[in-house]
Amino acid sequence: MLPLDYLHALCLAGIVVYIWQREPLRLLLTPLMLASFVVLYGAGNIAYLAGADTVPDARRAVTLSLILMWAGLIGGIEFARALAPGLVHASNRVTRSWSTAPLTDQGRGDQLLATLGVLVSA
Repeated sequence: MLPLDYLHALCLAGIVVYIWQREPLRLLLTPLMLASFVVLYGAGNIAYLAGADTVPDARRAVTLSLILMWAGLIGGIEFARALAPGLVHASNRVTRSWSTAPLTDQGRGDQLLATLGVLVSA
């Protein structure tokens, strides 16, 4: 293993702590994206490179790119949080009451979903 691999593993440990403390797993885009990236680009990359006979320069470049990707993702998430604190508070308020909120059928939500489905299929 290269020294950069240990930095990548430390970075992944930090990402797991970030997910656990700041973006707990729930059905929202950001936590699901982070969790899937940890599996694909974290554990998957380490498992692949551990058994692969790769060129050290290419391996170093990929590992460095992944570390920079993680820094960019977390920086972007925190930048968006700082840029729109009102949306963060509204989102937190909604997600705190998810388990107690009754399910309702609202026509405008169905129309938006149908419109989105038509646009995607077109």
